[in-house]
Amino acid sequence: GSGDIKLDSATNIVDLVGNVTASGDISSSATSTGSFGQVRANLIDANGTVSADGNAHLLLNSPTDIFFYNGGTSRFKFDLGNANPAIHAYNNFYITSNGSFNVDVPGDITLDAGGDDIHFKDGGTTRFTFNLDTTPEIDVTGNLNIDPSGGNTHFDSHITASGNISASGAVISKKLIVNESIILPVTACEFV
Repeated sequence: GSGDIKLDSATNIVDLVGNVTASGDISSSATSTGSFGQVRANLIDANGTVSADGNAHLLLNSPTDIFFYNGGTSRFKFDLGNANPAIHAYNNFYITSNGSFNVDVPGDITLDAGGDDIHFKDGGTTRFTFNLDTTPEIDVTGNLNIDPSGGNTHFDSHITASGNISASGAVISKKLIVNESIILPVTACEFV
């Protein structure tokens, strides 16, 4: 018919065994006691929108995996079946934010790139590229300034430069080995 069917339960929960098919919306709203009604189902297959408005919650509870499909194609899988839950994307995966995006963990953060490269961009322009092949390399767009708050930068191995090495202050070394020639202005020389 064209009227409404109202199911009233003292526990605010109505359990239906089998499938429920609706050509319109299935909605659950707050009751006068302030508690929220519930819609429980083993399978929710929606061609439209499934939403939880106001102070309600959309609770997805599965002992194994939760899948998200688009047009019948798997897009995401939430792997909940082990001690280390994971999110799997079946294609390229993008996270965008109109504000800041923070990652805060009490342990370590691991970036694992099977394609060897990790890119850091600013407004779509690549600034850093970490090449992670057998000879790791950092590529920088433009100049690179290292500005430590402690005032010192320490390297535990050799520094090799294909260009010039310049300093606004003194260059202090226990030994200076020159393979070719060295040119020093006399006014700039200081020997200790």
